[in-house]
Amino acid sequence: MIRGSIKKFFLSCVISSVIASCIVISPVFFTNNDEKGEYVPPSIDYEKKVKAEVTKEMKYRMKDNIAVFSSNDCNKVTYYVNKNNVQLLSNINKASAKIYILNKGDELVSTKEQRGYIYCETNYVDESGKLINGWVKKNTENLDGSTYPNYDNLFDVDVTKQVINIYKNNVIINRNPIKCSTGRKNSQDETPIGIFKVKKKTLEFSNKREKESSKYGICFFNNYFINSVSFNEIRKNGKIVDEEDKREKNNLGKRDTNGGIRLSLKDAQYIYNIATDKSVIFVHY
Repeated sequence: MIRGSIKKFFLSCVISSVIASCIVISPVFFTNNDEKGEYVPPSIDYEKKVKAEVTKEMKYRMKDNIAVFSSNDCNKVTYYVNKNNVQLLSNINKASAKIYILNKGDELVSTKEQRGYIYCETNYVDESGKLINGWVKKNTENLDGSTYPNYDNLFDVDVTKQVINIYKNNVIINRNPIKCSTGRKNSQDETPIGIFKVKKKTLEFSNKREKESSKYGICFFNNYFINSVSFNEIRKNGKIVDEEDKREKNNLGKRDTNGGIRLSLKDAQYIYNIATDKSVIFVHY
């Protein structure tokens, strides 16, 4: 009986020692260091670390993603020159490449990137009248993702719905959405998205991009125009009248152009008469 009591005593001592050891040692495992401070469980500490890494990664991505007017649905990305005297290089692989100068607010549409440069279409032409494309160093010093021009009329081109609405003083002035056709999807014929100033107006012209004769052309970037469907002059009731191309007319409301924005003759004339050199074209999805 005495032996049984002794065994129980020693067993209780061992158990007490183990519990005491756990109490003494446990702070080593459940605190970050020996400094005084609020106790932070390992799970919360790890969560904070992950959040910090994600935040840092997102800041990096946002810094690198200059362009605002870009979309997974469009291969073309629009930028705006952020200062005067930005260099446009004709070739980034030659030290002797010709250099052009871009100025603040110039619109650029990029189709590819290479070695920290973007390859762009511009609104500039060379001595022979050919439109100039080239490479610009991609950074926030040279490029901005947005622009806020003053305007009298805003032509809102919805690529998803294939319609145009016209705003004056933030009020829609057209009674119904105007049906249009923009560039074909997933190709070099896509219409660039962004905010563009009206460059010039041409009453009747041969559209090189669309390879057709059109009327009421409004150039908004490079050789991208808002214009009528192509037409043929025919004699009707003793008069010469414009006959709209049936295929193009029937495809209004669908993505069917080489990058321009196509309208019926009537709608193209309506927009042409409203547009001024202070108007802007807002193309978006």
